[in-house]
Amino acid sequence: DLEAIARLYENDFSPYEPPVVPLRPLPQLPQQLQAVMKAVAEVGIESSTGVERSGLPNGSSHLPIDDIWTGRVLIATDFDTAKSIKLARNYINWRRKFAGPTIPMKAWIDHAIVIVPFEDHRGRPVAISRLKAYTSKCPIEVMTNGYRATADGVMAHLLMQRGATISSTNPLEQWVLCIDCEGIGWSNVSSEYIRMFVSESAERYMERIGAIYILNPPSAWRMMNSLIQPFLHPRTLRKIKLVHASDVPRVMCDLIGKRSRELLPPNYGGCAPEFLPPGHGRTLEEKVGPLLADSWRKLGMKLEGMDINDG
Repeated sequence: DLEAIARLYENDFSPYEPPVVPLRPLPQLPQQLQAVMKAVAEVGIESSTGVERSGLPNGSSHLPIDDIWTGRVLIATDFDTAKSIKLARNYINWRRKFAGPTIPMKAWIDHAIVIVPFEDHRGRPVAISRLKAYTSKCPIEVMTNGYRATADGVMAHLLMQRGATISSTNPLEQWVLCIDCEGIGWSNVSSEYIRMFVSESAERYMERIGAIYILNPPSAWRMMNSLIQPFLHPRTLRKIKLVHASDVPRVMCDLIGKRSRELLPPNYGGCAPEFLPPGHGRTLEEKVGPLLADSWRKLGMKLEGMDINDG
């Protein structure tokens, strides 16, 4: 759907309302999709059916290289075919070395800053990052592993949810990131972590995040934002929505929709139990959220020091 891709590029996609901003013409998009898919096939991946048949390690749960994936790659490169082909090849080479799904380290599970408890009203998984729990003392290797394990788990969930047709409400199989800044200080902000997040998002999990909600931004947000902005693409900046404390319940309820009271805790406008702080969960659901826990179980992951079937 050319219009859906054009609207997603402008961060103006809605399945219910017409565009509110001018859309970029994409007359060559079908040919661009074919060119990228052909280039991927040339490096040993069969793409015509959207399922890899060769070229990856045995037992890999690598996700499909198909029109949905290729559409995200083209958006990530501003529809530059040559850059998209290079990005696609680099991704395949990376997956050959680090076949998915990424197994989360015990250190990440036990202190998971990010949980994925549910989907929003459009079927996009919602990842909630409790930024106060992050400090610059957290090893970057653990944070990188946590990002990849979470992203791979969410992507697997979306793949398992696929029907016979592309979703009309989440056509590029994206998710939402909510970064809760309540109570944070400068010790919770790290340029090293920001660089890792931006690099992984741009090179390995291209255009997977459809929207970023900054909940409870601190009074020093302008200064923090000046630290973050140089690392982000203008399109990514357009995805960011600041949600001040007084607006958090309303915005979160609007995001989740009809099940908001059932799924959201009181601080987000619902009636569900509070999310346990990082490091306080006992079950896998409490540690990483029900949606992510369920995805890891269906993938048959073997987690260090934990029975994955212990709910």
